[in-house]
Amino acid sequence: MDRRLNNDRSKSPGCGLLFFGLFMAIGLAAFTYTVLIPLYKTHQSESWEKVPCTILSSDLSSKQSSNNSRTYAIEVAFSYVYQGQEYTSDRYNFINYRTNVGRKEKDLIVQNLPKGLETTCLVNPANPSEAILNNAITSDVWLSFLTLIFVVIGLGGMIFTIRSSRPSRSQTERNMPSDTQPATFAQPARPVSGWYPLKPKHGPVKKFVGILIFTLIWNGIVAIPCYKIVQGFQSGKPDWFLTLFIGGLFVPFGLLFLAISFHQFLAMFNPRVELEVTDLVLKPGGTLSIRWKTRGWVKVIRTLGFVLEGVETTYSKDASGKTRIRRGKPFAQLASPVFERTTDLSRGQCEIIIPEDAKPTVLEGDQKIEWQLKTCGDIAFWPDISDEYEVRVEGAKVR
Repeated sequence: MDRRLNNDRSKSPGCGLLFFGLFMAIGLAAFTYTVLIPLYKTHQSESWEKVPCTILSSDLSSKQSSNNSRTYAIEVAFSYVYQGQEYTSDRYNFINYRTNVGRKEKDLIVQNLPKGLETTCLVNPANPSEAILNNAITSDVWLSFLTLIFVVIGLGGMIFTIRSSRPSRSQTERNMPSDTQPATFAQPARPVSGWYPLKPKHGPVKKFVGILIFTLIWNGIVAIPCYKIVQGFQSGKPDWFLTLFIGGLFVPFGLLFLAISFHQFLAMFNPRVELEVTDLVLKPGGTLSIRWKTRGWVKVIRTLGFVLEGVETTYSKDASGKTRIRRGKPFAQLASPVFERTTDLSRGQCEIIIPEDAKPTVLEGDQKIEWQLKTCGDIAFWPDISDEYEVRVEGAKVR
């Protein structure tokens, strides 16, 4: 079997899409069942008829789960007469889940519903056998929003799987027959203007969405034990081990991720620096000419410059067969002149000289060498401009 065909098959997104799609489907089903349907029926019950009823029994049901924690739910039964016919119902409301939180709230509800109490219930005129005592939205429904974590993970995983399955240019070159593999990278057809427009590796919106999704997942999971900690303090029986463990380790990271998300949110409103270069494939000893145009509020930029950076990444396997990736510090940082706001930063042009001994781009083997052009814009009291663009140095080797 052709090894190249086998590699392509192993990178098929089918299994990943199936796994993450199932993850998202479970989350959507759980969210629909525990949130959307109860909220819809609660909204419908606002038009139901109020009818006198009598409480037959009420109790706070308690069950012990496998992890020794107790879950609680309201169990109530009541009778009512609608259009001359007597009915019974055991539904308090549409959002009465068995959970290990909100015990005091549920216990208070049960105490206010003693046996024999004369009160009112809401009856569905279209189906008189369906009735509830209360159509208020309880705290249980907010816990059910945690099911969206499955949706976010599933959707994010599907997007990542689709994007990672797309063959890059280097993969396309590797899949060429050995006798036609290029020794150097081909320069794309030159635009009429003579300048190649560059697109950032990761735009500000993509960075913000990625960080925000991770932050929501992290804090959503941490919120569950935090809620239990609060409940413990409210009941006068705090769990100090859980408080110190979660509050001292996980909560600070959650706050850090929130700060990073907010920082990246502000960065979305930065001025946009659009770059053009004369060459995408650079020659050692040559010159990289850069032309830029800034959109947005240019006056907030104090300084603007560009850095051509080379980084070497090493791939190795340990005794267990796991691949270890070590990304080294930049072995080369070639800077352009720094332009200050005393000059016109809305547009301009500069050059970076490529040394004769510049390492060529290597995309194969255990040691990869990559080059990137970075935009560095300093803004006072605001996130700086920091964009990265992929470029290549001629002389890349195919191993």
